[in-house]
Amino acid sequence: STYNDFSGTDSGTNDITTPGDVGLTGSGILYDKLYVFKKWSIHRVTYTGSTPLLDIKQAKSTVGTASPRSIKNVDIPGHGEVLMFLGTDRRIYIFDGFSSTAVSDNMLINNGISTVYFKNINTQALDKVHAVYYSDRGWYELFVPMGSSTKPDFSILVDITRQPFAFWPYSNRNFMSSAVSDNGAGQRVIYVQH
Repeated sequence: STYNDFSGTDSGTNDITTPGDVGLTGSGILYDKLYVFKKWSIHRVTYTGSTPLLDIKQAKSTVGTASPRSIKNVDIPGHGEVLMFLGTDRRIYIFDGFSSTAVSDNMLINNGISTVYFKNINTQALDKVHAVYYSDRGWYELFVPMGSSTKPDFSILVDITRQPFAFWPYSNRNFMSSAVSDNGAGQRVIYVQH
């Protein structure tokens, strides 16, 4: 009857302890497994159907996220479904349940031309980052605060249908939240909130 009082045969709590990594920051489901994210680690939660009811294993100890709304299921042509997210180290990762691969290194540092690059994302506002996935186009769009901005003011679109992935920055993207949803006419469109 309360958040810390569980009763019944299939109830209880599990601690996910990681040295030097405090607090859960997000989650995603991939191939019937739950992945729990911390800032610097990812943990796989599997239903066993026996005792113990859940098996919890650390899947990654060096990669995690401080941007829970950036975690999206995407389907990469020729590769399959993965979780895509902005890591705490300000790189975009794809995670297949076992290994994580950074895919944004070509835009990681300043090229002297554009102010939109991943190391320029404000680390103090990583919790404000959010993303949408346009499944019909194969685009993952990440809304980020650049420089000293405390809310997203740019977006970086990643075309996952191209190999290597193609990146396009957009300015004047001052949206606090985003979602891809049905518009009532059977079409999936993006909605944003300022």
